[in-house]
Amino acid sequence: MRSSPLELLLPEGSTTGALVLGDRCPPLLAPTADGTQAVSGTVDLVILAPSRSQRRDARWTQDAAAAAASRLSRTGIAYVVPGDARRLRRALADVGLPGAGKLLHVPEVTNPRHLVQVGTPAERWALAGGIAMNRWKRVLASGLGARGRAATGPTGAIHRRDPGQPLATWLFGLGGSGLAPGSTIVSLTHRGTGGAILYRFAGERRAPDAVAKLTTAAGDELRALREIAPAAAGAGVRVPRVLASGRIGSMPFVLESVVSGRRAADLVAVGHLGPQEVQGRLADWLETWSRSRARVRPIGPDDVARFLLAPASRAGVKRPYLEFLQELGSQANGRACSFVHSHGDLTLANVMIEDHSPLGIVDWEHASAGSLPLTDFLYASVDAVAARRRYEDRPGAFVSCFTPGGNHTSSLERLRTRSATLLELDEVVQTVCFHACWLQHAANEADRSPGSPGGPFVTILHTIGAAPELFGVPLPVQ
Repeated sequence: MRSSPLELLLPEGSTTGALVLGDRCPPLLAPTADGTQAVSGTVDLVILAPSRSQRRDARWTQDAAAAAASRLSRTGIAYVVPGDARRLRRALADVGLPGAGKLLHVPEVTNPRHLVQVGTPAERWALAGGIAMNRWKRVLASGLGARGRAATGPTGAIHRRDPGQPLATWLFGLGGSGLAPGSTIVSLTHRGTGGAILYRFAGERRAPDAVAKLTTAAGDELRALREIAPAAAGAGVRVPRVLASGRIGSMPFVLESVVSGRRAADLVAVGHLGPQEVQGRLADWLETWSRSRARVRPIGPDDVARFLLAPASRAGVKRPYLEFLQELGSQANGRACSFVHSHGDLTLANVMIEDHSPLGIVDWEHASAGSLPLTDFLYASVDAVAARRRYEDRPGAFVSCFTPGGNHTSSLERLRTRSATLLELDEVVQTVCFHACWLQHAANEADRSPGSPGGPFVTILHTIGAAPELFGVPLPVQ
C-alpha cells in the first residue's frame, strides 16, 4: 500500500515515508494510516496543508517551512494545498524550496479524482475532454484561462530544491523507452489500496502516449490483455497493447498503449451518438467475438452456484426471488450452453469512438474466460440508455430496456434474439444469462459498500426480484 498518490510524482515513484504539516490535508492525498507517516529523518514527500488559522499564524508558517526544508530530501517534493497559501509559499522559497509548478485538483481540492499538471499538454488535453468533469466547469476553465481553472477546482503547489527537475521521471523510462520527460495526469482509484492511473504525455505531445495502471488488479489487467483481449481485437475492436509491467514500490503496474477516441458515454450524453446506434455496434462485435471463443458444454451445479446462487448470496437476495433462482438453476442443469469470453465491465465509459475506426475497448481487469453469453450485451445496453442523462437514473434505464412497453424493449429484444439464435441458446439458458448479469453487478456493488442500503444495481435487482418471471425469456411450464 502506497504512502500517498503524490509520491507517484517522485523520480522513483515511491518513498518509504511522508510527512504532513497542518490540519487540513485532503484524506485522498494523506499518507495511509499504516505507519508510513515518518516521525524523524529525511523524507521524499512533505505535504503542507494548513487550516485557515494556521495560514494566518506567522510563527506556524515559518516553523512549517523550516521543518520542510530540514526534512525534505534532495529530489523530494513539498506540496502545498491549497496552492493559494501565498505566505507559506513565500516562506518555502525563502528557505531554498522555490515553486516548481501547480496541480489542478478535479473536481475539488478536498476530494480530487484527478491531479493535472497546470500549464502543460496534459492540462490542455484534460480540459478538452480527456477526463470526465462537469460540463460547466470545463467551459469555465477553457474559456477563462487561469481564472477559469481557479473556479474549476483549487490547485496545489509543488516546491522543490531543483524546480526544473521533471516530475515522475520513472514513468518515462519504463521499458527502456528513453522518452523525453513531459507531463502527467494522476487519476485516483480506490483510496483503500492506494491505486492510481497515470496518463503519460512524453515531451510536448498533445495526447497521452501511454497509460500506467498501478492498482491491486494490475495483474488481472495484464493477464486479460495477453490472454483475452487479442481474440476480442480479432473480432473487430481496438484494444490496448502491453508496453511494460512490474512493480513501483509495493504496487503492481501495467503500462499499456492508449486507445484513441472519445468515450462513448460522453458522446451519448451530449447527443452526438444515439443509444441504439452504440447498442447495435456492440452487439455486432460481441456476437463475432462470442462465436469465435464459444465452448459448448452442459451447465452444471458448479455453474449454477457460480453465476446464480453465490452472487445472490452476496447481494442479499431473499425469498421468493431466491426460490425462483433455485428453480431456474434446477431447470438449467444439464442444458447446453455456449460459454464465452467476456469483458465484465462494458460501460460506455470503456468504449472509445473515433471517426472511421472500429470501436475501442479499454479497462480489461474484469475480463474472464468461461463466462455466460449475453451478459456483456445486457449490461452495456442499459448503460447506453443511462448515459443519456449522465447515469442519474440507471434503474430507470433498466426499466425502459426490459419491461413491457419500455422505450427500448422492442429493439433490444430483436438484438438479444439474434445473438441467442447465433449461439443456439434455448429459453432457459437465456433466462439464466439475464438474471446472472444483474446478480453479478449487484453483488459487486454490495461488496464495494457493505452495510449500505444499496446503489443502482441493488435497486435493479429489487425490481427484478419483485416479479422475476417478467424478465429474461418466459420459461417453459414444467
